[in-house]
Amino acid sequence: MPSNRKESQTLSGNDFDPDHGSYVGSVDNDSDFQLLGAKPYPPRQRKNIKPYTREEIDRLRSNPSPLQLESLPPTAEEIDILAKCGISVEQIADTNYLVNLRLYQNLQKEQGEEPEEGLEQFIRNADDVATHRMKSGKYIRAYSAARGVMYVGPSVWKKMVDDKWAICVYLDGRGKKFAYINSAEEFLELVSKDDVVIKITGKEKIDVVNKLYNGILNGVKGSAYTLIRVAAQTNMDAVFAHYIGAMAEKEDGNEELNEDEYDK
Repeated sequence: MPSNRKESQTLSGNDFDPDHGSYVGSVDNDSDFQLLGAKPYPPRQRKNIKPYTREEIDRLRSNPSPLQLESLPPTAEEIDILAKCGISVEQIADTNYLVNLRLYQNLQKEQGEEPEEGLEQFIRNADDVATHRMKSGKYIRAYSAARGVMYVGPSVWKKMVDDKWAICVYLDGRGKKFAYINSAEEFLELVSKDDVVIKITGKEKIDVVNKLYNGILNGVKGSAYTLIRVAAQTNMDAVFAHYIGAMAEKEDGNEELNEDEYDK
């Protein structure tokens, strides 16, 4: 039977560590040492745990109220309009043709805007992030939130603040409802309703993160986190995993925009 008694080890004088006042490898003064097979010590418990105040709990708690949009299948009338543009029902399934038709009609009927593009040209401008110029001179930056996430880069933010652009977000290729963000105040109101993740790329990201944590976020507890991607060698099902490639593409809404192209 193993014993709980700690047995002293006989060590040479060369094994004495003057910095720690004990012999190298000695367990005589190690209160946590246990012989193999001995009954384990009970777990330690923290004493006098400081309770959180109601204000601290409310501050740390996440109370999400995300933007809600809807997606609906095409109507017979919409299928006919798309067919006149040479777009089949099969093409509607995995493209933004249908939602672009609906966006075109929404801009005309509900926003009082007239796109410079003709109907078919507008419909076929079907990237997940697309820019449409209105005859009024304003631009609509349309974003698909097909994976439940919309993302906006600094260049688009600047143009929105300058009142040159409006942001439009829809759910997916069958989106029926559109949300417009026309100002910084409306954008920040949307931010206030849910938690946000800011993706930082480029060589400057180290300096940006360092300044955030040593400046703006200095002293902030429990409500700001850094999400660092970890690649898996096996199949994974993780939050934002699909953005490993997609968010690195040029046309992801975060690229530096051609000022000459959009400021004419």
